[in-house]
Amino acid sequence: MTLPTFVVRVQHQRLSASALAAGLRAARVPVFARIQDGAVLLDPRTLLAGDAEDLIAGFVSLGQRG
Repeated sequence: MTLPTFVVRVQHQRLSASALAAGLRAARVPVFARIQDGAVLLDPRTLLAGDAEDLIAGFVSLGQRG
């Protein structure tokens, strides 16, 4: 059984998908995602109310490092 969904595909100009995913996992609030075809994939179904701010903060912290 599959559930219809969509994912957000993220790539970074300088970081590999593995490094990007590792950085997100190491954020103050860890973000877990899968890697496929050289990109990080995020499934919005896994977010709870209020999680968007933590997700954005994880990406901001990566931007400050990368």
